[in-house]
Amino acid sequence: MRARVMVALLLLTLLPLQPTTAEGSTDLACPDHVALLPEGSTVLQITQNDGAGSVLNVSTDAPSTLMVGNVTAQVADGVRTWLIPLQAATGLEQDRYALNISLLDGAEGLASCSLDVWVRTASALVMGSEGTSTFIVEESTRTGVAVNLTNVGALDEAVTFTMSTESDWTWGWTLNGVQVDDPNTSLAGGERTYIGAWIDVGSVENSQPLAGEGPTFTITASSSFDGRGDAWSFVLAMDDVFRVHLAPHGENLTVAPGTDGRMEVLVTNVGNAPRTVGLHLNLLNEEGGVDDSIEGTDRFLHEGWTVALFGALPDVMLDVGATRRIEVGFLAPWADHGRLNVRLTAQMGDDVQSVDINGSIVLERGFQMDLHTPRCPDLVMDDPCIVNATVRNTGNYDDVAVVVLTLAEQAEGIVVLEPGTARVPLSPGQSATVTLATLRAHPEALAFMTAELSLALGPEGTVPETRATIDLRIAPRVAWTFVDVVDERVGNTISIASTLRNDGNVVDGLVISMKSSHGTPMGLLPPEDAIFDEEATNIRTFELDDVPLGANISLRGWFEVPNDHEANGTVFVNLSVRSRYVPEQAFVHQANASYLGIRWQPQPEAKGIQWSDISDGALTFIGGAWHVLLALLVAAAVVQRAMRQRDAMNAERALLQPLPTAEPQRVEDWMAAFERPTSIPEPAPSRSVRPEDFQAAFAARSRPQTPTAPAPDRGLADAASTVLDAHSAAAAVRTLDSIAEQVQPPAPKSDLDALLDDLDLE
Repeated sequence: MRARVMVALLLLTLLPLQPTTAEGSTDLACPDHVALLPEGSTVLQITQNDGAGSVLNVSTDAPSTLMVGNVTAQVADGVRTWLIPLQAATGLEQDRYALNISLLDGAEGLASCSLDVWVRTASALVMGSEGTSTFIVEESTRTGVAVNLTNVGALDEAVTFTMSTESDWTWGWTLNGVQVDDPNTSLAGGERTYIGAWIDVGSVENSQPLAGEGPTFTITASSSFDGRGDAWSFVLAMDDVFRVHLAPHGENLTVAPGTDGRMEVLVTNVGNAPRTVGLHLNLLNEEGGVDDSIEGTDRFLHEGWTVALFGALPDVMLDVGATRRIEVGFLAPWADHGRLNVRLTAQMGDDVQSVDINGSIVLERGFQMDLHTPRCPDLVMDDPCIVNATVRNTGNYDDVAVVVLTLAEQAEGIVVLEPGTARVPLSPGQSATVTLATLRAHPEALAFMTAELSLALGPEGTVPETRATIDLRIAPRVAWTFVDVVDERVGNTISIASTLRNDGNVVDGLVISMKSSHGTPMGLLPPEDAIFDEEATNIRTFELDDVPLGANISLRGWFEVPNDHEANGTVFVNLSVRSRYVPEQAFVHQANASYLGIRWQPQPEAKGIQWSDISDGALTFIGGAWHVLLALLVAAAVVQRAMRQRDAMNAERALLQPLPTAEPQRVEDWMAAFERPTSIPEPAPSRSVRPEDFQAAFAARSRPQTPTAPAPDRGLADAASTVLDAHSAAAAVRTLDSIAEQVQPPAPKSDLDALLDDLDLE
């Protein structure tokens, strides 16, 4: 049963398909019949060219013993294939049954076809020769062969004949000795016929076929019912043939001026016997004919050209099908153009073959360029970018490559290019890595400005062709400069004042911090618009946003010099400025101050008073406060003079009035001296002086103002204060007495001089 099924499937694949008479544009491809062995089965395949319809309806007029299975479909490459299982059950008679197939889309019929299901026994066709027959033939002749075929079966058979061969020789059919175009025929049970073919024997090419060998032909006879039949093969063996073949690798050899080249030619024995090969060269004229002035040879000279044959080996046998590689060499003269045509001739036996080869001078100029500019897209200020490239000579002679670098017009003021042209001499095929140019960011270029660089390449003397472009951009450069830095010390306090200038090329933000090498009080005085911790007592860091190019930022701070360390030392304070763009880059100003340890600091002695230190401190204090002392002295002189005048006036009044009788003073009456008078005495009239005279006299007697001395040391000031507090009264009395002794009786003066004397300005 399984064997019958396999035979049925094989026959189905051999059956031709015929198009159906479908309506519309939907097509079904159905065979004309289906072979089905008794009690066998097969699968019928129907192809559909489009995807219309969804149901395939199958009906038959055969009895129920012809069973149709479930129809399935599969789609591949837009083609739908319907699979229809068929089976001949036991009891189905051998006959032809109609099978109707319809493609439906709902109730609408799209296409249909009808075919026959043949149910019968297998065919039996037998040829009169078995195995493979061999016939000797000559090339380029026609020959014929024939064999008998017998139908040994009981039923009539429609026989189809086929010929298979790998040869390209021309052939045709003969049936019972007569040439026919269609050998297909019908044979009754037991009938015999003669089937044959005529064949035009081809020539030997590429040593095939060899002597005694040839192509194989197979005649096959098969039944139209189930494809079964018989076959016969025969070989047409070739006689001896001598032949040579030339295969040059091209017809034209191009060489550079003054250089040489070789054209490779393959010499092949395409006959079927070993043989030597004779090779020689001939010069061709402009018309393409052989120039008789030069006999065939393996080397000759002509108009500066040298032509030679290499590897000819005329005495060496060339085996059947073997190939020998020879070379035709051309040495060109030193000229920018020229051409020479030659003919290469090969002879093997009576067979002569030739090929024409020409050598020509061609100037091939070309270059390739590979750029190496990994850093150029972002140009860093003061950091040039080197444009490197590998240039290769793709021409055929020594040449000079010219690379022209051009900046776009909008690059002015952004990028500086040096130089703009580079020359690179190269031999054919040579490569060199060279520096083409240097790119620099323009000093006035701002960050993120863009430009474009074009690179053109070409042979020297021609117009270079643009090969590449590079997009350039100015990288941000962060640069902050401390200017006008001033560090001042007042006592133990160091004040720092500086101006910070944005010398970069980008609007930047800042983070400014203050750090010290010692734990000492310090702080910053942030400028306006600064961001800082407002709750901090001493501000040690603040931030600024969007500082314009070239802007100046006032930076101030202070710190205390330590005075509680045992050893001497130096305190260092750093003002650190960090950019928002490049936080890892810091700009630092460092201030420092030396300090004394506790044991080296001046200490007050416990025993007695060091009068030398006190006097030095007093002198320092007096030198720093001389104007205060001067005012005291002037006031004392004025008071003393007024007291003397009052005493003189009281003496005069006493002489004019009688002395009253003094009563004993009681203890209770001494408080009355401190009571205020109830009436206000009238002021004595003042002498009038013109303002101009007063100013002139005052300026004449005034001393020039001395600059204020720096503040004294705090320790010395404390010591001086102690001494002055202890002896201020005695010192004041001695000073006033000394001034009084130096006062002389005044000479008669004008009213203005008398007034100035009363003020005691000298």
